[in-house]
Amino acid sequence: MKKFLSMAVLCAGIMGSANAVVLMSEDFDAMTVGSPLAGNSGFDPFSDAPFYVSNLRSVSGANSARIDSSVAGSRWAWKNLAPGAGTIGPNRIVIASADIYIESEENARDTLTGLDAYNSAVNRIAAVRISRDTGVVSLGIGTFTATNLVALMDRWNKLELVMNFNTGTATAVLNGVASANSVTISTANAVADVDLYAVRNTGATSASHYDNYMVQAVPEPATMTALALGLAAIARRRKVA
Repeated sequence: MKKFLSMAVLCAGIMGSANAVVLMSEDFDAMTVGSPLAGNSGFDPFSDAPFYVSNLRSVSGANSARIDSSVAGSRWAWKNLAPGAGTIGPNRIVIASADIYIESEENARDTLTGLDAYNSAVNRIAAVRISRDTGVVSLGIGTFTATNLVALMDRWNKLELVMNFNTGTATAVLNGVASANSVTISTANAVADVDLYAVRNTGATSASHYDNYMVQAVPEPATMTALALGLAAIARRRKVA
């Protein structure tokens, strides 16, 4: 009976909407403070050098990733997903997330911080970014549109990019609140990587920190139902035995 109840609880968990498969996760705590992300702990060696490990701020644990504003331009740091992990096969919804601490911009240079998703051909699927001048969250692919979401400065904000290949849409989520607008994405895409992303202008003075960097996939309901039924069958066999 105990085994049956345990399997029933597990089935309920699988059927729950929160049951996502973690494709990649990093909290930076096992990495050496001051070391660059490039080539470190699975980060792609082509990641940009301005991203490094810091112990100045963290959501949990000791470390986070930091990018300063000393170098102007667009910068990315990323971990590649396992080949095929982000395909649209069973994983029709892919969710990228990170806790981001945004230092308020001292001189209104409108620098940007966010998440940027790409396919294996290095074409952008969608990106979400926060203005470190205004806190406004924008969403787009080539052209970006402001959303109804506004991040708070000088505190941690949880930013998510939800790519739904069932509906062909990408949505921003900030601190649990979804954007009113979305952007159209190709349903033929497969996620190869989701990057920590920053754009800085000359003279910008702020920095950003990233923690709990993660990419998850939500299997199709049919896949989850089949898995749950399989577990229920195993439970019945154990009960009979």
